[in-house]
Amino acid sequence: MKNILPILLCVSVALAPELATAGGLDSAKTEATNWRLWFYGVCGIGAGAYILYEFVQAWAKRNTWMDVGTAMMWVAAAGGAIGLADYLWNIFV
Repeated sequence: MKNILPILLCVSVALAPELATAGGLDSAKTEATNWRLWFYGVCGIGAGAYILYEFVQAWAKRNTWMDVGTAMMWVAAAGGAIGLADYLWNIFV
């Protein structure tokens, strides 16, 4: 009784290999690409909103224009880190 489950699993994999793979590596790669594009979009919208917020603060004289430049440098550094991570990821793909 204990060995029935592994036997059924082997028989089902042998009879229907397309069900066992469930889309394979192509499906996973497509989903990873879709997630990456979504993530880049969210990060871009957030970065744009942050820079716009800093710009409005400087325009209203609640911040200095140097703070706007600092915010832009932080956004550029964060974008560079994301770009570097993408480049390093694609080395292995």
